[in-house]
Amino acid sequence: MRVNFGCGNAPLPGYKNMDKEQCDLEKLPLPFKSKSVEKIYCSHVLEHLDVNLLNLMQEFERILKDEGVIYIRVPHFSWHNAYDELHRRFFNYNSFGTLHDNSIERGYYSRFTRSVKIKFFKKYFFWNYLVEPLVNIHSMTALLWESTFLCRLFPANELHFVLRKKAA
Repeated sequence: MRVNFGCGNAPLPGYKNMDKEQCDLEKLPLPFKSKSVEKIYCSHVLEHLDVNLLNLMQEFERILKDEGVIYIRVPHFSWHNAYDELHRRFFNYNSFGTLHDNSIERGYYSRFTRSVKIKFFKKYFFWNYLVEPLVNIHSMTALLWESTFLCRLFPANELHFVLRKKAA
């Protein structure tokens, strides 16, 4: 089973598309059997939730099959829309760092592998065609960009996380 949480008016084909009416992510445990889901997709959902995010991610881990994947898209804190009054939290490159084994700061909860892409809005900002690949060359360039004035000079609009659950 594949689940698209918070689908709104953007359902994905081949997924069980669930909005808050069908499955409230703020009420745990989620109504799924353990190890019953192969893919979880959350696009611009997590920033709206008033829930302990670590508890939610542990619940995602419970329902996810071994080698299952969680796809997460959230606004980057440097983007002006990240400060929308409906957003409850902010995200950066190290978000979900407690979930994977190669975290720079943590690394004690290693049941997932993680990849992150920082995405830049390009429609009116042609220079972002150059900035995005430079920032995403390596985790250290991403962290350098994020921890200096460069993230204010060249703000990113999204973070794309892919978390893959390791086999037990």
